[in-house]
Amino acid sequence: TVVAHESAHQWFGDLVTPTWWTDIWLNESFASWMGNKIGESWRPDLGTRLVELDEAFGAMDTDALGKGRPIRQTIERNDQVTSAFDGITYQKGAQVVSMFEGFVGPESFRKGVQLHLNRYAHGNASAEDFFASVGEAADNKALVKALRSFTDQTGVPVVTVAEAPAGITLSQARYRPIGVDAAGNQQWVIPMSLARGNAKASTLLEAPSATIAAVGGAGALHPNADGAGYYRFSPAGGWDPLLATAATLPDRDAMAVADSLWADFAAGKTGFTSVEKGAAALAPHKERLAALGLGYRLAGLADTLLTDDQLPAYRRMMASIYTPRLLALGTDPRPGAYKAEPVPQQQLRLSLMGLVANEARDPQVRATLARAGAAVVAGDMAAVDPALRGLALGVAVQEGGVPFMEKLSAALTKSDNPLFRGQAALALGYAQGAEPIAAAQRLATAPGMQSLETVRVIQSLGNQRAARDSTIAFTNANFTRLMESFPGFARPGIIGIYDGFCETGDVAKVDAMLTPKLPIIGGGALELAQTKERIAKCAALKAAKGGEIAAVLARY
Repeated sequence: TVVAHESAHQWFGDLVTPTWWTDIWLNESFASWMGNKIGESWRPDLGTRLVELDEAFGAMDTDALGKGRPIRQTIERNDQVTSAFDGITYQKGAQVVSMFEGFVGPESFRKGVQLHLNRYAHGNASAEDFFASVGEAADNKALVKALRSFTDQTGVPVVTVAEAPAGITLSQARYRPIGVDAAGNQQWVIPMSLARGNAKASTLLEAPSATIAAVGGAGALHPNADGAGYYRFSPAGGWDPLLATAATLPDRDAMAVADSLWADFAAGKTGFTSVEKGAAALAPHKERLAALGLGYRLAGLADTLLTDDQLPAYRRMMASIYTPRLLALGTDPRPGAYKAEPVPQQQLRLSLMGLVANEARDPQVRATLARAGAAVVAGDMAAVDPALRGLALGVAVQEGGVPFMEKLSAALTKSDNPLFRGQAALALGYAQGAEPIAAAQRLATAPGMQSLETVRVIQSLGNQRAARDSTIAFTNANFTRLMESFPGFARPGIIGIYDGFCETGDVAKVDAMLTPKLPIIGGGALELAQTKERIAKCAALKAAKGGEIAAVLARY
């Protein structure tokens, strides 16, 4: 996918070049779309289309904030350029391109792209030029307005779907999580695909609401079939009908259910019991991103919103949902132990191992991984599958403490294996407890550590709730030194270390720490605004839904 992405720039970038940075998204969105398309064609068993959709959901989380930017962002200052190379450009852009290709059909979309490239070959073109080419080739002028509605404004549309004998009523609005103060009265022209069993229907939702004919077939109505659209949905009749068949839905359909269910909860439209039920309903799904999508959302709650007293019950809940699935698949960490299995099942096991070890804290799984991690550092690289090695080393760091960390650091700095070095750096950031956390900070800047390895240790530490305050203090005290470890274009990424707080007062605290540092970063104003908004959003969700969450956890 990387090779295909970069090769695609021969067309979008070299053959036809944007007139200005404002349309740099044409380069990157199309290269991402093409990279995914070629990757899926080459090795469909690796699930590139599924990862593409999962990344689009991640972009939606950023896009749903009140502080954001459109895909097509007007660039007027140098420090705005780096912000244009983010998930909105790459992941949202690729999903929007894919959505319109699916709506008009691959052949019509291909003709539009070819028309654009031939028309502006060896020259410059704008997004408006591209929109005109696609609309002309598809003989559908409404597509120009539709494309603009997704590229020229921020935000994610959410479509409320109500079924009645007269038909299906679709009502659109901007998706707003609890705690987000986003612009109002926005409207999109949304290419929608709905399905009920094998029956499908498509429509272009151009108005705030519309009623379409009922979709035939049997079973629950799915308002975003194949996860094809860049929108979320909210079923007016509740989630139970979809959840009843969640485990057997097609892969991308099930992923869209998980994302929109969580979004409905985060917007205050459904309760935490629906999330719990959805996680259990989707856990048996054969596709890992569908089976574990809500599990990762729950892990995010544990990292930010839950109290220390709630963590044992949370771990029991995660164990009840995910551990039986892992044990049924097997937990042998040795290379090739499951090589006869289909690749998707191998991927599912790998992901389940991480969730069960880190979130459910299963003692047997952790002991297995810790032994494998210790064996690797002792010189037995064949003790664990390379894809599990980082997890095994991280668990071994937590179980073995400072003595093991010293050995791991020594092995890292002596190694010429870049994969092992990166995994070891992230594993050092798994440290827990005051002494191991201090050791990880010291080892992050030890002689022999490469600059990006220093960054990996600190970022990994920042993701551990127990290490967050200490890591922020370390980052503030060593800010200039750490900043020099970041590549120039990636320097705003240091702001991500300050994510994860969940109290209203933390907004001002983070602002006071980072605003004076923006000149050193050379940008990052948007990233800081979004970090502060995530903190405020977390605090608002805690205030609104904390009681519901506590009531569910009390059952475990």
